[in-house]
Formats: sequence, C-alpha cells, structure tokens
Amino acid sequence: MSSLALSQLLLAVTLPLLELEPTFVPTAQSELSPYGGKSGQQLNQYSGEGESVLVSSYVHLEFSSTAWPQELSKNFTLPTALAVLPPKTLTGLGLTTECRANHSGTSLCTCHPGYQWNATLCSLYPHCWGRRSERDSCMCRSFHGPVTGYCQLLPPVPANLILDSQLQMHGNTLNLILLKKEEATNLRWFLRHSKNHTPISLWPGTNVLQTSSEGQSGLRVARMSRHWAGEYESIFEAQGFRWRLRQLVKVPLQEEEVVRLPDALSISCTASTGFQLSCCIPLTTDYTATWSPGEDSQASLQKMSDSQCFVLAVPHCPATNTTYTCTLQSQNLPPLVAPVSITIIQDGDTTCPEDFSVVSWNVTKAGFVAQAPCPVNKKGVVKRLCGTDGIWRPVQNTCTEAKILTLCLKAKLLLEGQGKPYEEVPWILSELQEQVGVASTPSDLWEMLHTVTLLAKVVAETSTELTGSALKDLLTTTDKILDANISALWTLAQAQEPSMGSDFLKAVETLVHSLRPQQHPFSFSSANVLLQSQLLRHSSPPGYQMSFSTWPLLQARIPWHSLAPLVHSGTNVSITSLVLQKLDYRLPSNYTQGLWNTPYTTPGLILVVSITADGQAFTQAEVIMDYEDMNGTLHCVFWDHRVFQGQGGWSDEGCEVHAANASITQCICQHLTAFSILMSQHTVPENPTLDLLSQGVFILVFGCLTDKKVLEALRKRLRGSRSSNSAISMVSCTRPWLSVRFGQPFSSPPGETWAQPGEDCARDCTRSPFYSKQISGYVSPAKGLGVPVTTRMPGGTVLYGLLHLILCSTLEKTEWGAPMKST
Repeated sequence: MSSLALSQLLLAVTLPLLELEPTFVPTAQSELSPYGGKSGQQLNQYSGEGESVLVSSYVHLEFSSTAWPQELSKNFTLPTALAVLPPKTLTGLGLTTECRANHSGTSLCTCHPGYQWNATLCSLYPHCWGRRSERDSCMCRSFHGPVTGYCQLLPPVPANLILDSQLQMHGNTLNLILLKKEEATNLRWFLRHSKNHTPISLWPGTNVLQTSSEGQSGLRVARMSRHWAGEYESIFEAQGFRWRLRQLVKVPLQEEEVVRLPDALSISCTASTGFQLSCCIPLTTDYTATWSPGEDSQASLQKMSDSQCFVLAVPHCPATNTTYTCTLQSQNLPPLVAPVSITIIQDGDTTCPEDFSVVSWNVTKAGFVAQAPCPVNKKGVVKRLCGTDGIWRPVQNTCTEAKILTLCLKAKLLLEGQGKPYEEVPWILSELQEQVGVASTPSDLWEMLHTVTLLAKVVAETSTELTGSALKDLLTTTDKILDANISALWTLAQAQEPSMGSDFLKAVETLVHSLRPQQHPFSFSSANVLLQSQLLRHSSPPGYQMSFSTWPLLQARIPWHSLAPLVHSGTNVSITSLVLQKLDYRLPSNYTQGLWNTPYTTPGLILVVSITADGQAFTQAEVIMDYEDMNGTLHCVFWDHRVFQGQGGWSDEGCEVHAANASITQCICQHLTAFSILMSQHTVPENPTLDLLSQGVFILVFGCLTDKKVLEALRKRLRGSRSSNSAISMVSCTRPWLSVRFGQPFSSPPGETWAQPGEDCARDCTRSPFYSKQISGYVSPAKGLGVPVTTRMPGGTVLYGLLHLILCSTLEKTEWGAPMKST
C-alpha cells in the first residue's frame, strides 16, 4: 500500500467587515496551533469600510496515494466558530505544508513558497534529512509521531542588507550593513565562493570585524582579495522566523595571480618548429580568455583541481619576434592582459645548448631564463638562467606540493576569519602529517612550518582546545619534520628564512599547552619528540617531577612552593613537559648580552615546560633541570622569541647553573619556557705552550687523515662501533672536503665510493651533530664541489672535530658526547 500523503491547507475566506467587529477572528482546531503563534490569527488588520479579512484555518486532507487530485472541491464546511456569522464567500485556497510519511512513521513536512516553520518549532525538530546547520532555512522538518504544527505565512522582510559597492578593489575594505526594522537575534555571517556550493562561516579574525548598534549590524572585511569574493549571506531571527539576506561581491583578478608558462621564451626555429603557451588563473574566478594572434593556432581549456589554464598550441615558429597576448575578461570587470614575448634565436647569437639536468632544457638564448612546469601534483615553476657566456646557471626550483599549499592557504584564511577554528584546526593537522613524507623541496618544508605557525596563531586567538588525536597529529608531524632525512631541506630553506626554526618552536609551544583538560593525562613518544602531561591534584610535596630517557639524561622538577598557590585556589592545573630533539640545531645562532663572543654548542634537545591554569598559561614558576654527563663551560639558557627583531636568541636571564655532583649539571630557572644548555667550545684557557701543542697535534691528525691507508683503517675500525653511522658519515664527508680545501686528491678504497661534497654529502653528514651545520658553509649543492660561502666555522673547529671523531671511535661511545657546533 502506498504511503499516506498528509496536506495542510490555508483557506482564504472573504468576510464583509461591515457586519463584523474589528476584533480577533477565531478558527476551529485551535489546539493544533503551531508553537510561537495562535491558530486563526488575523493575517490582515482592519483598514476600512467595505474591505475583507483573510482568515487562516487549519485543515487536514488525506489521500490514499502520493498523486495529487486534479481538482479540489470548494464545498468545504466552514469552522463552527464562524457559523454564526452572515454568509461568507470563499475566494481562495492556498497550500502551506506538504507532509509525506515514511514506513517508520516519520513525517517529512515541507513548506510551500511564501511559508516557513517558525523559529521556535524549527529549533525543536530536526531537518528532514537529519542534519543540523546554522544556515537551515526552516523549510522542512521531520516529525516522529503527530505533526504538531504547520508552516506559517511569512510577514514582510524585517531588514535590508546594504552593500557600499559590489565591485571591491584589491586591498580595499568591504562594508556590509544590515538595517533592521525589527529586533533581530542570532545574527551570523557566511561567505560562499563562486563555483563552490558550501558556505563558509565567518568569525572575527585578523581581517573580519563584526559591529552592532541600535537599528543596525555590520560586517567589515579588510584587505580584500579574490579569496574574499563571492556571495555574502546574513542569517538572523526576527518576528518569530529565520531570515537570510544576500549580496554578491566581486574582486578583480590581479596581474600577479595570472600564471604564464612561460612568461617569455627564446626559441630556435631550426631546433623546434612550434611551442605551447599557457595562461592559468584560479578556478574560483569567473573569467574567459582569448589568445592573440591566434591564426593557425589551437586554443584549449585545461582544468585542474583549483585552477584552469587557457592553452595556445602554436604549430609553427613565427618569422620574427612576436608578442602573444592572453586577454582575460569577466562580466562588469575591466579586462586583464597578460603578454608573452617570443624571441627568435638568430645565427651568431650566443646560446646555451640543450640540456637534461632535472628537466629537459631547450636551446636558449644567452641572458634569457628558460622555464619548465613542475611535476604532477606540484605548483610553481622550474627556472634556469642561460648566462651571457652561454653557460647554464644552477636550476632554481620553486615547486611545492599542491596539497601543502592548499593546507597553508586554508590556515591563512582561517586566521583571517574564514571557517570554524574548532573544526578546521584538527582537520588541517590531520592532513598535514601525511604530507611530510612527500616534502622534497625547501619550499615544501617552509610551507609546512608556516602552516603550523598559522594554526598556532588561530588557537591562541580563539582559545581553541585540541583533542588528543589532534595533538598526536601535531607531534607526529613535528617528529617527521625534525628527522634527519629532510635536514638538507632545512639548510636551504633557512638561507631564505632564518627565523623559521624559531617560529616553528613557538608554534609547537602554543599548540602543546592547548590540550583539552579532559584529555589529561596524555603522553607521546617518538624518535625526536617526547611529551608527558598531567593534571595537578591536591597533593603533598615534593611537587612535580618528570624524567626523560634522552642523551643527555634529563630530569625536570617544579618545587611544591611554586605550585601550591595554584592548586589551593581550586583551579584546574595541567603541567606539560615536551622534549624536542635536534630542533636546537635549527635555531639561529643568536646570543643575548653576556653570552656574546663565545662559540657554543647545544646538547641536541630542547625542554619545554608549561603550566595551564583554567585555560590560561602560567609562566612564573621555578623549574629545576638536571643534565647528566655534561662537560665544559656550561650556561643554562632559554629561547627568547622577543630578541633579535623577532628571530629569537638564547638568553640566560633568570637562569643559574649549579653542579649538583660530579656527573650532574643542574639548571634552575625562575620562569617557564623552552630551555636548553649551552656548552662553550673553547674550554681550554689561552696558553702559549698549549697552543704549540695544539698545532703539533693538528699536524699529526691532518697527516693521518690525508693518508689513504690510515683513513681506510679508521673506517674499518668505526664499522665495529655503535657510533659508526655518525662517525663514518663524518669521515666520508671530511675526506673530499679536505681535498677541496687543500688541493690534495683522494681516491676511494677498492669496491667503495667516498661521499661527494654536495647535496648527498650534506644529507649524510647531518647524522653527525658536529657536521649538522658546518657542512652547509662549505658545500654548494648546485655545483657539487664548492667554495666557502661563509666564514662562521673557526679553523680550530676542524681540529677539535677530528680529534673528537678519533676519541669516539676508540672509546666506542654510544653517543657523540658533547656535539660541537660552529657559530
């Protein structure tokens, strides 16, 4: 048997008001009135002699099938309450609600145009398809059991949405004003981009300001760009109904947002008969393109996930130098022109020959930059300059994983005010940790670190609390980023952005202490990241204590006198201890006053201690840290993000060093932050005798290491030790390095190949803490063998490092001891 169709109708009844008092007109079945209104309420008020009034009446019609009858009889029996009135004339019949019952007995009731469920009933019952949304238009409701109301006639719109200008220029400020005629509540703002059906919730981020005053509310968006173009929507409640008003905003495309590949081209007509030009724009923009000249050429459109390219295939080489033009047009916007100049290589011109380094390079005229597209799933361009001497210069690769760029852009827009932080931050963290493994360029690494930095700012701005799974994703990403496999990317990326390590540390600090209180205790352990967090209860001394199985062995304590005031005040107190290994090697070698003019190294770890009390970071507490087996002149320090124009630096302010016993060095600091310990590389006092001895030892060691047999024996000796990976990497890189520095050729042992200075060698040498930074100053990855590009490594450091290598291999230590780093 087919399902039952239940219909609720609004009857329009014309009554001559000459014979009626201008009072409330009742109807039958008033017990079925919907929430928030009275059944039988007058929809037209009395306004003059001889007029009529429209009366609502709640009526059920039941049909045995889902098909509607062709005609509905107008011979209805009027409600009993109206029977005492003079004769009436039925002038119209209007449907308000259509309900269909499914097999489970649930009625899905949809409003007809001009009618809507009132806001109260809308909030009590779920949407027909089960989902709840802030943008729910209250047009369909699901009832399990009797239907408790019906859709009501909408009154006139109680507000106007005013836009200062539909066309917004790049960098301008958008102003939207909601002028309210009635009291409005639950106001929310949304943005829906072109060609994207999912609206984005807006919150007061760095670009968004929401205002409210008597009679009006406003939305202000600063620094407009194409990412802020689309349909703006204001949703609010007034007069018992939910309303939505919209305004469309356009932002013209900027010239720098048009990607031309190539943007200029030199071509040899003898080596190549034709070529291809591309003009690419974001997919969210409504533009069409034309190429000129276009004779004898074929134009096509290629769409990617987030962009579209207008491609021109030119089958023949032009006779002379020609400029091709890609003209982009959009309705009501000025056209945008993107030129591409084609230069014909003439006989006698200096050129760079065809080459196949990284990608295929065609013959190119001297002084021109050749360009090639990035591999699949990457964005950017591969460039290579043909020098004026006709010699190819190093390849410049700006290719970045498209997914990483998308995540970074999403984090940037989230900070500006697009999206819901409590939903977007965990999702981005989850997606990001899957991208570390595919990072292959410095720009990949930088974009990932920048994404984490942006998310930390969002969390700090909105006080977003992270779930345990979100924090685990962050720590997993951090562990992979600190892994030695991508250490070569760090060196190249930091050359462009020296503060990236410091910014990343600050971001991780912020995110770690944003864990929800319900998620404590929480622990995480990996090769490079260790974390322990717990809630502090009403307990007795000795307070808080945590140990980490790192090298050097580390123990952290917070005395009870620092914690007692927090615990006794009844607040929820959580303590988090985080150890980050190798990140200290990625921080700038900056030292505050009192630590200057002395080269230092760090032990390869940073300890971050944080206390959160009722969601607020508590920074003033005494923390005691014990480091085992530390040698040399030591300084207890913390990383101060405020110094060196925001790049950060090591500071010993508020920290003291104590020797607890012969094997333990104790640091005591009066504040909470990221701690480490500095070891001076020059622990031997100046003495002429010692200097002479040092020079003699250097001659001896240098002579040994330049002898092939000694080096081969040393390598064999190292292969049996537990520190062989680091030591062999260091010896392998030292030998060719010495050949470059002192001009003595070396040959590899039979059946073996020495590591060559270059990108591979840099990657291998990062296994050694000593070489983790030094190698970058003496290796030019673009050319293989290199010359010094910095003078940061003192000459004596080579001696100390080589002596350290021999001692470690002799003693078969499991670790390198105090690793050495240059300033």
